[in-house]
Amino acid sequence: RWLSRRWSVSAKGNLYLEISGTVVVCFREKSGYRLKIGSKFGRLTYPDDRQARLGAFDYLFAKGLLDRRPVKFLDIDQ
Repeated sequence: RWLSRRWSVSAKGNLYLEISGTVVVCFREKSGYRLKIGSKFGRLTYPDDRQARLGAFDYLFAKGLLDRRPVKFLDIDQ
């Protein structure tokens, strides 16, 4: 579901998303796509914006910045 979120486009043409009070920006450079999460620029370069957005998910999840709502499963034995 992360990739299906509606990312906005900045005046400079960069994709951005605010999640849990943190702004995530995906921007293009000559060598590929990079991220800025909050005030920190990422060191990695990704081949496309999809991979960069997945990298943002991995970072935010690892830092505990994503909303962790419990997932409810239907118990078919009830």
